[in-house]
Amino acid sequence: MKVVISGLGAISALGQNVEEIWDSVITGGSRYTERLEELPTDLRGLTARVDPSIYESVPPRLRAQMDISTQQAVVAAQECLDNSDLQKRLQPAQIGVYSGNSLGGFEFTHREFRKLWESGNPRSVSVYESFAWFYAVTTGQISIKFGLKGPARSLVAGASSGLDALGVAHDAITEGLPGAIAGGADSALDPWGYSGLSSLGDVSHVTDPQKAYLPFCVEAQGYVPGEGGAMLALEGYEAPSRDCVVIKGHARTFNGRSELASEGLARCIRLACERADMPFSKVDAAFMDAWGTLHWDASEHYAVTSTIGPEARMVAPSIGMGRLFSANGPMNAVLAVKSLETGILPGTPITGGELRWPDNFTTLPQEHGSLRNILILGRSPDGYNSALVLGFND
Repeated sequence: MKVVISGLGAISALGQNVEEIWDSVITGGSRYTERLEELPTDLRGLTARVDPSIYESVPPRLRAQMDISTQQAVVAAQECLDNSDLQKRLQPAQIGVYSGNSLGGFEFTHREFRKLWESGNPRSVSVYESFAWFYAVTTGQISIKFGLKGPARSLVAGASSGLDALGVAHDAITEGLPGAIAGGADSALDPWGYSGLSSLGDVSHVTDPQKAYLPFCVEAQGYVPGEGGAMLALEGYEAPSRDCVVIKGHARTFNGRSELASEGLARCIRLACERADMPFSKVDAAFMDAWGTLHWDASEHYAVTSTIGPEARMVAPSIGMGRLFSANGPMNAVLAVKSLETGILPGTPITGGELRWPDNFTTLPQEHGSLRNILILGRSPDGYNSALVLGFND
């Protein structure tokens, strides 16, 4: 059984749909414009926010129940389903929902807690707070909104969550589930969420948009937090055509206590390629996780070169929309599908820094007519690693 990607949906600071985002990525766009003035000066920094007008597509009755991250997932799921015709071909019970979320509903919870603090009255808190904060609510709200009654799963594994959701959905389809939508969404750009991210030490507080987020550069000082969601429609076929993009393999690992971070990720890459039944030499490009600090960038680079090879081609195309946490991997999966379909390998949009490994990275998009297979990576300092191999059906 082959797992075909039959539809895409995405939302980020770079666009309200897949085509807008792809066009922005190809032109090297970025949207680091907003600062959080509510915070002390030493905590302020750039963020990459979604245009709020897109939420008008979510019915007001549902918006009242949802954190902003869940709304982003619903918007991405709507586009994904519209583009795939999945609901026309399959019954509701044949379509599963698999989503990753690593942060929960920060903005919704912050708003409700503020009501409680200001009024002192528990009745001032929305009853929807009981589930709007929860990681699993995205899967549930998508299932309810679109009437999908197949298996429903939520993955919480740091920034690996979204890729893990795609991998678990892939496994379910190979075991007999006819179809699924899978991906991830995250947002923590309100003052409470942003302060929490800043406390971990890896958020960039550089306010120059060209220098704020420079993964794989000598000047790297952390990441710019972004927000958004990406969902992919998946279907099982015994013999899909050769021009279909399929999930070939997925693996997830956790770094051992005595294991270097690069070793855990390298082990994950080896397992993903093994499950794809594909030699390392067949990987045409790696779409990197791009944490944005010197140590984590070096360990990711080493993991790829130690497996794929010293001349491996690497890109970090999504950095213009900020770091998307659990949506990072699914967004890169969406961009990888577009890259395979168009034959264009996006660049790593760096303009204000010096790449540490210029032989592996390029800053500009390249025409690449022979793209067949792309490796996508997700990881978290908590120890989670995820690797997904996409490519044309062989």
